[in-house]
Amino acid sequence: MDLQLTMADVIADCTQEGHWRLSSILRTRRYFSLVDLILQYKSQVLTYLEYRTAAVSHAADTHLYSLDSVQRRFLENVELFPAAAFQMYNLAPLCSRRDIANLGIIYR
Repeated sequence: MDLQLTMADVIADCTQEGHWRLSSILRTRRYFSLVDLILQYKSQVLTYLEYRTAAVSHAADTHLYSLDSVQRRFLENVELFPAAAFQMYNLAPLCSRRDIANLGIIYR
């Protein structure tokens, strides 16, 4: 339990596991198309990063920046800009996805 509510340890563990999962996907990128890589990222990495959204959404931006680095690394390796990824493949930035999830909690 993080008594200061910075969630630094949780975010660091999640970031490390996310980078490990992303490395596994990127090793196989020559065998798959861009669409297949994005689907693999969404199913294997993004779901893992997002299941802690409610717990880490209040953390400091400096900690969340390291969590967002997983998606930035993916987009750099597949040579996509964040705006193009959002428009063409519905892959919004993680900070936007966290905000949308928090709005869903308020709505309920």
